[in-house]
Amino acid sequence: KFHPESEGMKRTIQPRACATVAILLFFTIGILGPARCDDGERFEKEEVDQEDLENWGKEGTGSNYMQKLVSDLENDVELGSKRLVFFLKSGDDRLVKMRVSDEAKGKQRQFLEANSFPLVLKMLGPHSPVHVKSKAAEAIKLLALQNHAVGQQLGLHSWIPGMYGIRELIIMINDASQAGADKQTMVAGEHALEAVWALVTTSVDNLELAKSEGCIASCVDIIKSRASPRAKMWAAACLKHLVKDYYATPDGSYSSTARRTMDNTRIRVFAVQDTQLIESLRGMVELGRVTEATPRSKWPSHALSDERGSPTIMAWAAAGALGAIGSGEDGSREKLQERGVSAFLCTLSESPDALEAVEAKGALQLLDAECVKQREL
Repeated sequence: KFHPESEGMKRTIQPRACATVAILLFFTIGILGPARCDDGERFEKEEVDQEDLENWGKEGTGSNYMQKLVSDLENDVELGSKRLVFFLKSGDDRLVKMRVSDEAKGKQRQFLEANSFPLVLKMLGPHSPVHVKSKAAEAIKLLALQNHAVGQQLGLHSWIPGMYGIRELIIMINDASQAGADKQTMVAGEHALEAVWALVTTSVDNLELAKSEGCIASCVDIIKSRASPRAKMWAAACLKHLVKDYYATPDGSYSSTARRTMDNTRIRVFAVQDTQLIESLRGMVELGRVTEATPRSKWPSHALSDERGSPTIMAWAAAGALGAIGSGEDGSREKLQERGVSAFLCTLSESPDALEAVEAKGALQLLDAECVKQREL
């Protein structure tokens, strides 16, 4: 099986042809049965060490407060990383955050004005224990979310000698996919996946870098493994952005008058031939779909971070990935249709959860599929 680290992952981007061949090789190998995350499988909640964080957070957000936070990161990285994440979260503990509050944006800006995010990236280095890397990944996600300039800067720092970034996040993902990975390693991988998702959604350069470092193979590996639902969810969300084409438009979306700037046709063709991948994504949709009877606390748009082990959080991301795989004029769309993908996406499009419904409808549009409702007799 192909793994990015086995190809001698280097700081410099490999030629696109070599990266593409490696990705295609990965897809041609795993054609076994799907590895599903069964509803009966239990994943423990992520431990949250408050350690007087709430009292510490009441000190305000002024310059002295920021100086203390930076000092903690420099002198006690374990405590400083916990305090930084607590600060950036701004009390928002949702599992899936597509947007950040004005308060959170202000805290992003305040931390960045202190020119301290290199401290966060250094925490990803090999000298750091896994729980510190985990907090660093979580902080990167919170800093890059809905902030294109920051996402691009964080990606560019990956090139600075002695600095760390996307490559180290992907190594964390690979570690989490290994059989026998402990809970800390799995949780760190989950945060790394979400950080990569935040980075590739803010910068095409980050997309290119993530692809060259083997991120597609890493995400596919997670989806086909028995990883936690949160890991599978963010792996599928990353895959959506890594396999679709991009155009010379403000958001990279398709336009008949715009030039295509990134062509992922060959990757999609091989992805749709990976039976295990497609069936695993299908299983995530079927197992994860919520209904009105599902407690709101388990809906992906409402779930908090302690629902990392709930299968109900996965369907929206899997739907997005399937839509992206079938988005080109390369025959992938027809192959997905032959496998009955449209039918379960139509069911998901009627989900009471807005996130599931939106992603399913978007995927159906990319697949050029219509949902036919049966008449009531």
